Amino acid sequence: MKHLSFQYADTGLFSKLVLDYLKGEPQLRKLYAHKPDWEGIAESIKKREAFPTNRSVLVKVLQEQYASISDNTVSASQIDHLKHENCFTVCTAHQPNLFTGPIYVFYKIIHAIKLADELNQRFPDKRFIPVYYMGSEDADLDELGFSHTENQTLRWNTKQKGAVGRMVVDDALLELMKSWYETTRHQLHAEEVFVSIENIFVKGKSIQQASFELIHHWFGDKGILVLIPDHAELKSLATPIWKSELLEQSTQKSLKETQSWLTSNYRVQAPGREINLFFLESQIRARLIKDAGQFHVVDTDIKFSEEALLAWLHDHPETMSPNVLLRPLFQELILPNVAFVGGGGELAYWLSVKPIFDLHQIPYPVLLLRQSFVLLDEQITNRLEKLAIPFQNYFGEKVAFEYGIARLVSTSWPDLSQSKDDLENSYQAIAEKVKVVDLSLVNHVNALQNAAQQKIEALEKKLARAIKKRAEASIRQADKIRSVILPDGSFQERKIHGAEQYARFGKGLLNVIYERVDTLGREGVVLFL
Repeated sequence: MKHLSFQYADTGLFSKLVLDYLKGEPQLRKLYAHKPDWEGIAESIKKREAFPTNRSVLVKVLQEQYASISDNTVSASQIDHLKHENCFTVCTAHQPNLFTGPIYVFYKIIHAIKLADELNQRFPDKRFIPVYYMGSEDADLDELGFSHTENQTLRWNTKQKGAVGRMVVDDALLELMKSWYETTRHQLHAEEVFVSIENIFVKGKSIQQASFELIHHWFGDKGILVLIPDHAELKSLATPIWKSELLEQSTQKSLKETQSWLTSNYRVQAPGREINLFFLESQIRARLIKDAGQFHVVDTDIKFSEEALLAWLHDHPETMSPNVLLRPLFQELILPNVAFVGGGGELAYWLSVKPIFDLHQIPYPVLLLRQSFVLLDEQITNRLEKLAIPFQNYFGEKVAFEYGIARLVSTSWPDLSQSKDDLENSYQAIAEKVKVVDLSLVNHVNALQNAAQQKIEALEKKLARAIKKRAEASIRQADKIRSVILPDGSFQERKIHGAEQYARFGKGLLNVIYERVDTLGREGVVLFL
């Protein structure tokens, strides 16, 4: 299948922090433990071998969570491997978006699967299992409760509150599913996809369980395990961390120096809070704060003394929910993990939290940027080839993009830069002659020069508009291509829906993506489907 690569820096869609990490900038070396290469992964394996992961609890929870899955032969084998000290995981994570959500979730999962496969070949005396860690405790329904189709956005209008994973399939979601099918039923594989979703997302089932089953249905045969970390036994393993956070506010203190440095040099994504834990119960996921010697659950009447909260923590560890800063630490505590595959935003906050790992003496994994893809069908591919405009030119601000296209396709774009240089030199020569007679007249010459330059710049703008008008046909064609690459101005992978593309191209799409994933790569890929 035809494909081409593009540089992440050319898109303007990745933060300077992440781009500098990919380039290996020395100033960032203190923010992570291992370089994102095979040598770094080998170092990560050694560190993880020396850490006492509680495999018995992990295996028990996974066996419990997979007990209801009938076609779990591959998964059962993978879980059995995790009992052994020479077995490790490579992990990716995401919240339970409806029907898996944007297609980059597919990219994450497939990247982790391929990385595990490659590690199994490179380290034959060890075993590597890909894991999808479900962030089902996220309570942002505005972010998670929608599904994009090719012509509209369908939103789940439920009255449920709290952690999205703990919500259940209701009548409103069943109606959304029907609407989704109506908008995609013309796609070749839509019936297959809808039947899968309909059989799994049944009324009364929790969103995290349904999402668990759907990911297993689509990817389980590739060996990936899905873990729902919202479990009392897993969270009980983190009790010392939760205590440290509640009593000592250890996260904020340990990150102070790093976040100060990041603020001075980059944009800090997740600055954190005094207590980086949520209180989690039915219909509630709210911050914990300490005030006047008591712990309060924000926006509720729930409060604890220190003694009462520690007793509650012992009896109900499942009610503690880590925020974005503590979630990575919890993940690495419960998994024998050596590498984490994440998007640009995820890597940005991972690069801010290494001091917490050092504080609690938990191994910090290798960070790998997941592969980004752009999917172009045959019609768009033909337009792209006909225009013959370099792919990187389709990114950037729209007005600049259109003028750039006009400049590329025009054979008569006048370059006035030399003329402007000649003009400046002429006025400078005049100024030299004038100052001999009257130095005060030099300012007048400079004013004349500025006025002339402004008129030339105005002329350039008129010329650009005239040429842009002559290039309108090419710009319209380029705009159509750009609307596929950047729908509504967003990167395609964040806008188009994974299930919809599955309905369009079938399971073969997953295999094509797998083949083109470069697990340690630094470039995005355009796939011509």
